[in-house]
Amino acid sequence: MKPIRGGLLSAVGAALLLLALPPAISWATYPGANGRIAFAGRPGGTQNYDIFTVLPSGFGLQQLTHDRPGEHDPSWSADGQRLVYIDGAGALGGQVFAMSADGENRRRVVDDNGEDSSPSFSPNGRRIVYSKDNLPVADRDTPRRLSIFKIRTDGTERRRLTTGYVSTPTFSPKGNRIVFQGTPEGKRGQGIWTIRPDGSHLRRLTYAESAGWDYDESLDWSPTGRHILFRRCEEFASPGVDCHDWVMRPDGSHEHAVEGTGSDTVYSPSGRRFAFFAGETDYCTNIYTTLVSGSDPHAVTHNCEDLDNGGDAYSPSWQPIPRP
Repeated sequence: MKPIRGGLLSAVGAALLLLALPPAISWATYPGANGRIAFAGRPGGTQNYDIFTVLPSGFGLQQLTHDRPGEHDPSWSADGQRLVYIDGAGALGGQVFAMSADGENRRRVVDDNGEDSSPSFSPNGRRIVYSKDNLPVADRDTPRRLSIFKIRTDGTERRRLTTGYVSTPTFSPKGNRIVFQGTPEGKRGQGIWTIRPDGSHLRRLTYAESAGWDYDESLDWSPTGRHILFRRCEEFASPGVDCHDWVMRPDGSHEHAVEGTGSDTVYSPSGRRFAFFAGETDYCTNIYTTLVSGSDPHAVTHNCEDLDNGGDAYSPSWQPIPRP
């Protein structure tokens, strides 16, 4: 294992820590100047996850949600003014919510049975794409069947785009394609796929199992839309899961590995840095940034300074500040 610095774990160690956290998710990094980093966190060993934002320098920490179980999967709108996320409270399971960048004007977007995950805005901010476990929480022992939906931000015009075992959808920066992971109904083999926003022109991009890997996940478009960042994983009986970040073109060509990152990796709006989370011990995870080359690592959160209490931070999403 190759550490980034000090006690920061490599991709293998970070992947093992994921076992205690919600599933891998996707984001949409839209172009602009680098604003605040939103993330899900549980500081000081508190029980519930909440949504926080922080400056890339690590200063100016703000808590946007308070004392509700399981708030996670934050993702910024292209104008940097809103966040969409999952609120895990209630018998229905996680549901899609949206709020202003300061945590105000919070409202539910989706209100139905099943559990939602990985919401993200369209480039014009008028729609949200997300994945849904079709089964209510009480029936979760039944074989799962996941779908991808698109919905207006006011909760109307919900439309299912594809189904099967599919998740983590996110719009391209131009809004003409949606990328997601899994196995669509009627298809074989796990991989990364793209589809048009109207549900047509399904196309497979990766074949992880053909290359000796088990699955691909955790998707993010580069701000220019010229690359897709993803995570390729291989499972072992021991020591666990070995995952590495990869980049490819939107047509699936020119795959290559990215060095020196952790888990839930996303681009900065400038396209020059990555944000990700990684663990230093079994008791804490932090948000970090690096240049896309893997150099110049910087800790954004500091949960590991108090090892008696620890804390978690994961699923970063980087706020775009639109240029004039």
